[in-house]
Amino acid sequence: MLFSWVFAKELIFDAFLPGAVVLHPTQLSELQAKNIFNEFKAMDFIPYQYGINGCHARATAMALHAERKGVKFVKIYAHTTPTSENKLVVRNSIHKPQVPIFWYFHVAVATYVNFGDRIDIMVFDPSLFDRPVDVEEWASLMESEYTEADFRIDGNWDRLEKGLAEYIYFGERFQNLASYTVNDKITKWDAKILKDNKNELLRYLKILQKGVLKPGQEENLNRAFAIPE
Repeated sequence: MLFSWVFAKELIFDAFLPGAVVLHPTQLSELQAKNIFNEFKAMDFIPYQYGINGCHARATAMALHAERKGVKFVKIYAHTTPTSENKLVVRNSIHKPQVPIFWYFHVAVATYVNFGDRIDIMVFDPSLFDRPVDVEEWASLMESEYTEADFRIDGNWDRLEKGLAEYIYFGERFQNLASYTVNDKITKWDAKILKDNKNELLRYLKILQKGVLKPGQEENLNRAFAIPE
């Protein structure tokens, strides 16, 4: 079952597919979306500039930060098929202009944003953009064939069309890596995954900053990956 974007744009988070998880992210106003994106960008302990890896950990840090403010995001995934040699390609991001980045998958956070005359699904990805963007713009930067993408609220590989190079689907904020089966999904924060994510971002910070952390960065990372009460 393929969703057209016109259909999915209205129902993707609320639609029910057999075996799928129903997702209900928080709807934001345009101003709220702008403000929380700026908060994400200001988290200097999150290595957005390290584009070659760590997107899953960065997305989790953003989802955790938002949850502490009472805002629930979902994860949005773009990836190639598990058996494909094709990769997602970003040729021009805000941090690495004109420097290609290659991924097998990429993940960020997304939610509804109310613009007054319309409600859109917007993606929050400071590793690629300086503002929230709609799914079309997010996907097109990765040279993902947006018109052929299979929009999902879960990652059930068995239901995906074979032969397409890239897929875009949504998962719970708790989900970590790209998921290919319903059974891969989790429904709460996992302490071990959060610890691994924190340590991964700490390594990338040290790489970017030549081994020298700024004051408070490690402490802020520890707080960022604590499970919200």
